[in-house]
Amino acid sequence: MLSTSVRCLTASLLATLALAGEGFTSLYTRPDRSAALPLSHERLVGSQNDDPEQVHIALAGEGEMTVSWVTPNRDVETDTRVHYWLDQSNQDVREGDRERDPIVEMVAFGNNETYSCGDQQCPSGYTSGVVHHAILKGLLPTSTYTYRIGGSERTLSFKTAPEPGPNVPFKYTLVGDLGQTWHSLITVEHMKASSVDGLIMHIGDLSYADGYQPRWDTYGRLVEHLAARVPWMTTCGNHEVEQGVGPLAANNTDLFLAYNTRYHMPPLADPSQPPADLAAEGPNNNFYRLRHGSTLWLMLGSYVDFTEGSTQYKWLQAELAAVDRAATPWVFVGSHAPWYNSNTVHANEYEGEGMRKVMERLLYDAGVDLVFHGHVHSYERSFPSFNLSRDKCGLTYIVIGDGGNREGIAAPWAEPQPEWSAFREGSFGHGTVEVVNSTHAVWRWMRNKDGMADVADELWLDKTQRSATCSSASAKSKPSTRLGLTSQSTKSNKSKLPRSLATE
Repeated sequence: MLSTSVRCLTASLLATLALAGEGFTSLYTRPDRSAALPLSHERLVGSQNDDPEQVHIALAGEGEMTVSWVTPNRDVETDTRVHYWLDQSNQDVREGDRERDPIVEMVAFGNNETYSCGDQQCPSGYTSGVVHHAILKGLLPTSTYTYRIGGSERTLSFKTAPEPGPNVPFKYTLVGDLGQTWHSLITVEHMKASSVDGLIMHIGDLSYADGYQPRWDTYGRLVEHLAARVPWMTTCGNHEVEQGVGPLAANNTDLFLAYNTRYHMPPLADPSQPPADLAAEGPNNNFYRLRHGSTLWLMLGSYVDFTEGSTQYKWLQAELAAVDRAATPWVFVGSHAPWYNSNTVHANEYEGEGMRKVMERLLYDAGVDLVFHGHVHSYERSFPSFNLSRDKCGLTYIVIGDGGNREGIAAPWAEPQPEWSAFREGSFGHGTVEVVNSTHAVWRWMRNKDGMADVADELWLDKTQRSATCSSASAKSKPSTRLGLTSQSTKSNKSKLPRSLATE
């Protein structure tokens, strides 16, 4: 634990380095590695009477929410309906010129499926419980809905997405490489405090089941108290691949079997004029877009084909060309394998470096604001960069693979610290990116410290101060850095925004 004097000295040093435009490696004492929680832990024990469990929600199409859950007993016919209604607190919500009765109950019918893993792939074999997915439709924006699954008496609630627009304040919570350890448990509790009425973006590596399928069930139970109320958006990591699981494992057609069965992300949405071969039906878990408020999220798949000419590449190219930055000023991208990483762990891997070489120019030319990665179990943020060099018109890359998994913190860092690396620390934690308005947003990374979420890194994005040399058609963000050990409140009024410590 850092003393007050050391904390003050560190804060002073961070501010000095920020003014000088130099990178910094934190010397914070990292936590010890933690084993996975025992299967008997109270948060991991399953339903004893076949009630719906492992409930989680995800945004689908406009005005839609996917509700997913598992019923453990495959031999009992279960009710696949989800009953939902507008919460009483929304009585003043209007639909056009007609007030909508908040007590009118709607019903969505779900589908269900199971999957199996044979003795050769999984110890003792495994067949999942019945996995259900139902899409709730006709949802009003920025409204609270209550829902009930099947014949269960338990009710849950969620808040819907805001209407799209250029000035829609919203806070997103981000985590990567979470797992299910004591550290994971702490991170999830911190995320719960950060994500009230928000949205969670999980940048890959969810359960760390690694073929032992019961760990997918325990993971679903671990996060249910949050994932059932706040949309839990995911992208695939290497631990979701699970090569060798499933009846068709020999020819690799069952990659992502557990992940794709249990999680349904939005369908592959078409931009305004998509290539003809991009049409897709059903969920797309490897890469997808999410138009939300003032923000466009583009989630990429590190472990599916991303080469030039691939479906994913053409889809990304079309999405970036179609976005209207006047209506959608913020564009964030997520993929699991990092493009910028100064840790010796996972250095120069093809899934990250190969994708960077193919796709970075697309993101650079489009003026993407932030790029998030996981995979490396530490925290790192770059200066604005392009092609592994500092560039005032470049992108800011953030590695947040520090959710708390059983493999522990990644170390050591490469020395000397690359010129593009702004801040790095080997600790567990999570982050938030808060859109204030069309011109300002703030990123904060919170380390897990003594049971508290301690703000250890902060970055303000200010589009009004962008460099005149940035010629992208988009309104590029110009990052200004605030590194410190104390939390800063966000002010939506531009005139009250805190002054930056440094400008890139």
